[in-house]
Amino acid sequence: MDGSPATGWSPDGARGALSVDLGRKAAVTSFVPRWSDVRPAAHRLETSLDGGRRRPYRSGTAAR
Repeated sequence: MDGSPATGWSPDGARGALSVDLGRKAAVTSFVPRWSDVRPAAHRLETSLDGGRRRPYRSGTAAR
């Protein structure tokens, strides 16, 4: 999230999830994943204004 591979994240299993709280409402204008050598078959990005109800934002596959 900060561009440094030293602070990367990876799930414990096949259905891992990562949540990020921006602390306030903010416009999400892009999502640029930097996959490691082990890429997910697919990914889904969701947004939430209240921290509860999520709405789909983007999804895709991790093609090489």
